[in-house]
Amino acid sequence: MTGKELLNANILKTPIIRDNDDFSSFAIHFLHSYLATIRSVDDELKDHLADRIPVIQDLCHGLIKSIESYYLGSISSAYQSFCTAISGIGRYLWLDNPDIIVVFDEKNEKLLTENFFKVRAGSPRSFS
Repeated sequence: MTGKELLNANILKTPIIRDNDDFSSFAIHFLHSYLATIRSVDDELKDHLADRIPVIQDLCHGLIKSIESYYLGSISSAYQSFCTAISGIGRYLWLDNPDIIVVFDEKNEKLLTENFFKVRAGSPRSFS
């Protein structure tokens, strides 16, 4: 797959629509497909992605572990897996969000992150 084909791949198109699969099966299948698609790049973009593929792989595997732990009833383990997976991509994200405060030291290493979340009352219906 070329870089241009990657950018036009269905796996990268949003919104991602789940049909009849349960969430865990859908999400796990999606993450495996996403990783396989990224790995299939075989042009000059492959060299650029080479050092990022382990990071993407760790993210996907961490998210899968988080989903599996959650559905096994281990909420704490799911949360820890999620946090570990997300923390691995922090250096690749542009954190220009007023709801997230990140403090770095002189070596540009993260010292502290404060997260603020918005919460709303739940209901049994799904939101788009």
